[in-house]
Amino acid sequence: MRCLVISDIHANRTALESVLRDAPPFDMIWCLGDLVGYGPDPNECVARIQDFEHICVAGNHDWAALGLLTLDDFNTEARIAHLWTREELTPVSQEYLQGLPVRLEQGDFTLVHGSPREPIWEYLLDLGVAIVNFSHFSTPFCLVGHTHLPLIFVLEEGGGRPHAMIPEIGTPISLHPVTLIFAAGTDAQRLVHLPLYELDRQEVDHLTTLYVPPLPPVSSFEGFQETVAHLRAPDGCPWDREQTHESLRSNLLEEAYEVAAAIDAGDMEGLREELGDLLLQIVLHAQMATEAGEFRMADVIAAIDRKLKRRHPHVWGGQKVNNSQEVLTRWEHLKQEERAGKGSLLDGVPQAVPALLQAHIYGKRAARVGFDWARPEEVAQKVREEMAEVESARTPEEVEAEIGDLLFAVANWARHLGVEPETALRKANARFAARFRAMEELARQRGLDMTQMSIAELDRLWEEIKANANAEERCEDEG
Repeated sequence: MRCLVISDIHANRTALESVLRDAPPFDMIWCLGDLVGYGPDPNECVARIQDFEHICVAGNHDWAALGLLTLDDFNTEARIAHLWTREELTPVSQEYLQGLPVRLEQGDFTLVHGSPREPIWEYLLDLGVAIVNFSHFSTPFCLVGHTHLPLIFVLEEGGGRPHAMIPEIGTPISLHPVTLIFAAGTDAQRLVHLPLYELDRQEVDHLTTLYVPPLPPVSSFEGFQETVAHLRAPDGCPWDREQTHESLRSNLLEEAYEVAAAIDAGDMEGLREELGDLLLQIVLHAQMATEAGEFRMADVIAAIDRKLKRRHPHVWGGQKVNNSQEVLTRWEHLKQEERAGKGSLLDGVPQAVPALLQAHIYGKRAARVGFDWARPEEVAQKVREEMAEVESARTPEEVEAEIGDLLFAVANWARHLGVEPETALRKANARFAARFRAMEELARQRGLDMTQMSIAELDRLWEEIKANANAEERCEDEG
């Protein structure tokens, strides 16, 4: 029997579905506690786990959500979350959770949630381990929840060694690398590198030393929030404490553009870094709002989570769709229902976005009520009309207005051709910059002064660079 072992779902239906979707085939689920508490979907998670053959033990957040554990040991946010969960739990969910055992023996394993109700609590605080072999359990191994790391295991038939399967954030503590040093300083000295969970299977003696390297820096979202909150605290950074939503506005835009630039360049290492910089801006704005009593990060997440579920009734509801186009059509209908009788279709388009992208969005929204050209050929004709009007303009003001109309028409033409104009122009800019730099380099190699060259000479140099670039692209395609 293949058993999927999960822990600390915390009423997060999305996380649970992700695990179930990505898991290899399994026959049974073992849940190591904290199925509910703190998250937005307590009843959904209880019902979902019961769709499978399973066994589950209770965790401290499960007890807190039921009112069976004092909330004094939790911070304010956790207490509020547990009180909310307590109100949300249906009688069916309450009955299920109240019937969960504190620990359970299953073959060679004891299933337990590391909590104040268990004698392993102090060990867990000191070691932070997820798989242990404590002498006071009658089974050879103990699977322990509560570590708040994404510990997902598949246990093969007959028990044996569990192996980590889906570490979504960082590295599970059970896989933390350690080193056993045998007979250090003697001719017999040797090193054995192994994951933490294999430690209890090694033969050791009085000449054995264990080296446990430090854990990596903060890798959880909550931990990063604490870092940002510390920056804004009285003993934090003076510059960060002085910032406001308005003073950080340009930073937010800059980081968003740098994310887009990394995507355009196909630079995954750069994308990782730039997403972190963008995340910092988001968390800073949420932290400032929290300090002002306006909203919390939990409110931001809850709102977007509700919106996604409301707009995906084919996932969180009974509706059926046949393809992605139907998904987009229903998405737009739902957005219209939400906006019914509330202002304009153009409301909500940020004024700060690049003008070409703004024109693209305006065109898409106007098309929702049929205010659009029927075919790309009709938009092309409109572009030609606008070009003629530019040529007939007489004053600088008229030229500016007609150029604007021409660019708006081109943006809509691109939309009808399935092209996002902002991205297309950004890529064209990048091509021009790369080719112009190559032309400058070629001129230097040939001892040419571009400032002294005629336009015809410059054009020949430019065409040579274009031909070289096109040849390289063809070679890459053929390769």
